[in-house]
Amino acid sequence: MVKDKNISHLHVLDAVEKSKTCPLCDLDKASVQKHITDMLYESVNDRGLRKKLEKQKGFCAFHGELIVKHGDALGIAILHIDQMQSLLDCLDNAGSNLPKIKNTDHAGWTEHSGCAICEAGRAAAKRHMEVFIELMDDDIMKNYLEKFPGFCSNHLFRILEKLGKPDHARYLLKLHVERYKSLLADLKEFCRKNDYRFRNETSGRESDSWQKAVQIVSGKIL
Repeated sequence: MVKDKNISHLHVLDAVEKSKTCPLCDLDKASVQKHITDMLYESVNDRGLRKKLEKQKGFCAFHGELIVKHGDALGIAILHIDQMQSLLDCLDNAGSNLPKIKNTDHAGWTEHSGCAICEAGRAAAKRHMEVFIELMDDDIMKNYLEKFPGFCSNHLFRILEKLGKPDHARYLLKLHVERYKSLLADLKEFCRKNDYRFRNETSGRESDSWQKAVQIVSGKIL
């Protein structure tokens, strides 16, 4: 039993209790959204952040699109002044050295595999898993786990890799095999009811099984 629970413990417990799909996906998504909000509203004039983004060549494509959807036009514009200037400087250097363009400093623009938001997301995900593992013996967590829909495959395997107690691993495996078998049966029932011979049958819990299956196998979009 974790007696002195901090805010991280409470967030994880709340997610396991209330999430309709993978609770760690939901927590990771919320953390990334909060990081973007804080960055655009509070840190656009932080020279340390702007220098870091300049070195990283801005954001990865995924998180670049995510901040556009966030919609803080002024914050995004301020952050990208440095990025556009850096890009122009890179092009100036390339233009003056065309025969040796492969030696110019443009790798970051063509191999953009990570960014500051990626780093924040990974740190948050690591913290959420560590807190979950800390709570494995907590009575409240045990109660919630008996009712929750299960983790996505990504989070399940990552947790299993980090668990120190074999009993915890066996418990999570057994629980998820049960959850996944139930979902597989729902998928088959969904397909059966979409056969023209059975389309008059009333839809049941299998109606959204196809969506749940994607979230279990692929995780949720952050």
